[in-house]
Amino acid sequence: MASLLSNYSSKIRPIKNQGGSLQMSIDLFLSSIKEVSTTEQKMITAGYLKVIWTDELLLWNSTLTGMLWMKFRQRDVWVPDIVIKNGLTAFSMMGGDFYYLYVYYNGSVYWYPYMVFETSCDLDVTYFPFDTQTCSVIIISWSYSRWEVNFTIDAGEKMGYSVTIFLAYAVFLSIVSDELPMNSDSTSILSIYLMTESSMSAMSLLISSVQLRLNHRKPVQVVVTTVLFSYAASN
Repeated sequence: MASLLSNYSSKIRPIKNQGGSLQMSIDLFLSSIKEVSTTEQKMITAGYLKVIWTDELLLWNSTLTGMLWMKFRQRDVWVPDIVIKNGLTAFSMMGGDFYYLYVYYNGSVYWYPYMVFETSCDLDVTYFPFDTQTCSVIIISWSYSRWEVNFTIDAGEKMGYSVTIFLAYAVFLSIVSDELPMNSDSTSILSIYLMTESSMSAMSLLISSVQLRLNHRKPVQVVVTTVLFSYAASN
């Protein structure tokens, strides 16, 4: 580890071509939604990020060393200055000096910063209590432009969250149906609302699965066979 960091600077992007863009991927994994405040127009969630990039300056021979990966302190290697753009708390970089990063022999770096996200959310209460809200957690790099650091956002957590929401509405609909009379000339507005939300959740689940399939599909190799025909004419 000491030899790898001897000429290493954590202030320089870890790519040999400093004119190029460093490609990164980010996954957001939510562990809980703690609060959605209508009066304060904010949302509080807890979770962690899975950030992956390639450090071209941290490479070693795994065959000679017998080591496939090592752990480095966050303060010792380069990490992107990721911040929450629409955050309401103190503006600070994610992670900390006590965090460790997993670095593999081929330069792949895995970083898992945990955080409680307190973000602003513009809530529309026009149809309260039958309203649907959309709140965002906007993650950016503060110092680097998109030409220097380029993020790719995955939808893996969105898929799991969509399944959870769909099952929740299905359970609520089942509970409401058990409390309603079997024969009635009218239909409960709450039942209609839950059926509508269940359908929208199923549609969101379908769209998320299609997005994941398109994002992770392997490139198709097209083999083109050229057949040459030779024709000889004799007089």
